[in-house]
Amino acid sequence: MRPKALQKHAEASYANGFLCCEAVKDVIGSNFQVDVAESVNAMSSAMSIGAGRLCGALHGAMLAPGMFFGRTTQAGPKAPR
Repeated sequence: MRPKALQKHAEASYANGFLCCEAVKDVIGSNFQVDVAESVNAMSSAMSIGAGRLCGALHGAMLAPGMFFGRTTQAGPKAPR
């Protein structure tokens, strides 16, 4: 996948009504064939215009690794320090 093609898709997604975080999530989900539940789509709306001093697009990019590698079970340390 070419970066310019991903950028164009994100810009089109934004122009068609998604905000920044939603547009990035849309690009990742559709271009990398990630099955994303509707609840995740809805959750990305909460960060669409950003939070704190981070933009919504950055929040969308931060969600991306979880789409591929995120855990779905409680597999953390039993007694964190």
